[in-house]
Amino acid sequence: MGLLGGPVGRTRRERRLWVTGIYILLILGGATMVYPFLVMISGSFKSDVDIRTYDVVPRYFYDDRVLFQKYLESRYNEFVSTYNSNCRQDEFSFQHVTPPKATNPVRIADWREFMAKYGGERSSRAIRGGSLAGLASAGGERSSPSAGLASAGGERSSPSAGLASARMPDTWSILGHATSVGGRMYPANAREFRKWVVKGCGGSLDEFNRKYGLMTASWLAVGHPNINPTERAFKAGGYPLIMAALEFKRTRPIRDLVPLSLDGRFVIGYLQVKYGKKIEDYNRAHGTRWRDWDPVCLRRTAPTRAAERADWETFVRSELNLEFIRVSPAARPEFAAFLDRRYAGDLAALSRGYGRSFASFAAVPYPRDMQAVGTPLVDWEAFIRTVSVDRLSLAGPDFLWQDHLAWKYRGNLAAVSRAHGMVYPAFDRIGMPAKEADWQEVMDRSGALRWEFATRNYKHVTEYLLVHGRGVFNTFVFCLLTILTVLIVNPVAAYAMSRFNLPSAYKILLFLLATMAFPPMVTAIPNFLLLKSLGMLNTFWALILPGIVNGFSIFLLKGFFDSQPRELYEAAQIDGAGEWTMFWTFTINLSKPILAVIALGAFNGAYGAFMFAFIVCQNESMWTLMVWLYQLQQYAHQSVTFAALLVASVPTFLVFVAAQKVILEGIVIPVEK
Repeated sequence: MGLLGGPVGRTRRERRLWVTGIYILLILGGATMVYPFLVMISGSFKSDVDIRTYDVVPRYFYDDRVLFQKYLESRYNEFVSTYNSNCRQDEFSFQHVTPPKATNPVRIADWREFMAKYGGERSSRAIRGGSLAGLASAGGERSSPSAGLASAGGERSSPSAGLASARMPDTWSILGHATSVGGRMYPANAREFRKWVVKGCGGSLDEFNRKYGLMTASWLAVGHPNINPTERAFKAGGYPLIMAALEFKRTRPIRDLVPLSLDGRFVIGYLQVKYGKKIEDYNRAHGTRWRDWDPVCLRRTAPTRAAERADWETFVRSELNLEFIRVSPAARPEFAAFLDRRYAGDLAALSRGYGRSFASFAAVPYPRDMQAVGTPLVDWEAFIRTVSVDRLSLAGPDFLWQDHLAWKYRGNLAAVSRAHGMVYPAFDRIGMPAKEADWQEVMDRSGALRWEFATRNYKHVTEYLLVHGRGVFNTFVFCLLTILTVLIVNPVAAYAMSRFNLPSAYKILLFLLATMAFPPMVTAIPNFLLLKSLGMLNTFWALILPGIVNGFSIFLLKGFFDSQPRELYEAAQIDGAGEWTMFWTFTINLSKPILAVIALGAFNGAYGAFMFAFIVCQNESMWTLMVWLYQLQQYAHQSVTFAALLVASVPTFLVFVAAQKVILEGIVIPVEK
């Protein structure tokens, strides 16, 4: 029997089976090493939606359903609550979203026509004077595209004359692919927003802080603000970065805009929170017999039934942003009387608060800017809470969509139903086809979306490293100086011990090898204190000096030098060669393979240094890439961390490939000798 019961003395068939079994075990052992690495590579292309699936190839590469989930996650800025409101769904996460069973091409075409026509003006509009120009006209006197269109179904008398030229205000939609929870990832529009801001500030972070009233320490912290314009508390005026985000949104493609559904906000975000998600609970409170939530919707004006009217009134007066609320012009006398009571008849006090003079309370107009911050808007909000509910009405993307269909199909509800393949009981029951349109967008742009999702984590890491360009420079200098010093000091020491046969050579080697018994962190504190006393902290000397001499490298080099032929040195001495000539001409030239191995080890040690580099160089201007990548991992998504690790491994891989032949010679030749 051979070693470990090997095939010695067995038949040929038995030996073949034994060897085959060994190979199978080796392959399985190799798979246990390769599989986690492949899972990490796959994870670098993922996000929250699919990071928990441990597959070697990301499923969205070939599965449209997963691609759809990732698209929704990006489009709705990772907020499933926004998706639920817009699509009237009830999902806990994007992982559970399924594509629609079918889409109607005419309905999708109508939606795209609607978005192209009313999606909002592009970059021609600008922000002036602390308010959004053209954001909205007067509160109750706005030229609403909804004006003149009945909220009930059936034939409508005449579409609004201004409908064809109407545009949704910027605050009626949000920008998709723009933010991430906690800023852990940077979708396409988040990256573009940063570039847009950097360009607008001339690349100066100080100018950015001055312009937007912030105290940002790095461009890395600059991101697209997360906004929800349907919330009552949302105000753009007074927040320069939010106003800049609205201006930036006008430069983006229409397909990236996400119109906000007031209907979904009312049903999902208000009614289901108040009554629960079971329709039976809603029916008991309202005396209805609905089988599901589909018939429940947000009306343009207050309903007549008492319970529904109370819900509508509370939602409008207390929950909804003022931007979507309209007050009838007939309520002007009520507004004047309200101001008279509020200011106790002191017109001068009102004029001071409004920053302008008025001849009477009746001369005070409805406010024009619903996103401003100040006394006029505070008064207007208080008036909204007290004015007769019959004076209030709503305007928003849902109603504009319904009015567009009524205008296009000339008020013929049956024609809309036939074209869309649906049965609409009334125009105000026609919801926005957000989910169907999103699915069609995925089908139309699947290749571009897959490329974006596959590369965005790497773009995040690359931009991060470019922003911290000093880190790249520091790492390059650190690695270069480390390799040079290691290849000078260690070979000289090894050569002296090899050539001159010092009587204490082996004791010195034993001492050098004994230093390997202690972990590097044991010497970190003494090294730090020594460097501090020498005044070398936050310098390249602090990074390089502690690692110049390596006991194992000297031991390895001495053994390699000892194996070189002595006759060569004797002949050189006869010819009058000095020690430097013999060292440089013979020893170094014959030792290139082992020097390459030592240089690679020095490079890996310097390039991968993190803890000690962070300890001795606490000034950000001296941080290396590993320190910056560690900082990145503190907030970035796990898949971004995977991408960062792979990017960080590229230089080491390239160095090994470039010097592969020399390195292998350094490993094989000493063994053969």
